Amino acid sequence: MRYFFSPFKANVQPFVFRGGKRDALSVQLAVRLPKLFPQQQAAFKQGPFDFGVRPGDVTFPYQVVLAANSTVWQHDSSAVRAGLKSDFLKLLAALESRGARPLGLEMVRQALANALPLTFAESLLYRHGLDPERRAVDLQAGMRLRIEPQVRQFIGPESREQLLNGFVGAGSSAAEIAVTLDPSGARVTGFNNFLATLRPMVEGNAGGGGGVIDLQTRGFARGYCRLFYPPSLPGADSVGFAGFEKNVSILAADTFADLETATALYLSQGNFEGLRNAAAATFRGRVAVTPEIQVFLEGNPVWVPVGTTFRQWVSAFTVLAPAEVPLDRIALLRSIGTLVDETNKATFYPTEAVDFEQRYLGVYSNGLDCYDLPLLAGDSLQLPKP
Repeated sequence: MRYFFSPFKANVQPFVFRGGKRDALSVQLAVRLPKLFPQQQAAFKQGPFDFGVRPGDVTFPYQVVLAANSTVWQHDSSAVRAGLKSDFLKLLAALESRGARPLGLEMVRQALANALPLTFAESLLYRHGLDPERRAVDLQAGMRLRIEPQVRQFIGPESREQLLNGFVGAGSSAAEIAVTLDPSGARVTGFNNFLATLRPMVEGNAGGGGGVIDLQTRGFARGYCRLFYPPSLPGADSVGFAGFEKNVSILAADTFADLETATALYLSQGNFEGLRNAAAATFRGRVAVTPEIQVFLEGNPVWVPVGTTFRQWVSAFTVLAPAEVPLDRIALLRSIGTLVDETNKATFYPTEAVDFEQRYLGVYSNGLDCYDLPLLAGDSLQLPKP
């Protein structure tokens, strides 16, 4: 199997699909899933997602089937198809209500994100929860946070000094995001592997935290985490802002349903007043927080911000020709994670090639081309040998 780019079609967003051949469009998709629930579950349907049981299959007893004529194959000018997104989120909520835990839901998300024919923006949304409309991204195990705080300097009150008063850069730090165990044995999201294991007692704060240590407060270690950016941040000349309305925020919840409910609350009022069954944290002053994923260049791990495209990544060492110009020997492998086909054995770090066969590529009507493909965690690029 390989990943192919969709053929050009006017006023239709480009998308990437997985198949055995380039013309494998509008085929039935079946995504096999391992045991997700403590008890046997019955089949149900959510939009195009048909969840069912695989009788006799002990290793992968469940599956999600999408028909060849389902909406998943119907693309238009939308970067993110609202109906499909809604059904996807409802599917996850339905699986959770039947007993699926955070690790199980993450496996479903990864498998579907790798199997479905998705636009470039949808691939980031389904795989990593990057949602520009909600100014949010999900914080998943294997990511890391790059935290860049600023401190406010005061030079003096005189007019010639006032423009020097304000926020200035103060370096950066990084914190790994990992699955860890809380005292009850439940799997939760932790920040900084060492601190998440040590679990120091950190008192809460009213005005916002100063760094990763403030993500270790009591009640913040939960199954799901999501990062939000506000609509606007205070300028460098200001004195900053105390509160959620104008600072980067992180939300933690025990369930996916609670995460979605708290997200709706934040988007409706700009803060977390009245928050239930969840916890929220922010950083004091003026702090930029960037989630990063790991990709591989010649087998060597490289951290890149979530949302980085292939073109942006390789611009560090080459300028790509226009998509219409023949350019061969691009060897990009995509990690397919928990996605399996006919085997009853999962493979550690399975990958499949992204097909950059130039004869079939060009610029799409919205100005995008194949090099605008976003990178996903685990993608690997092999450079051509002389």
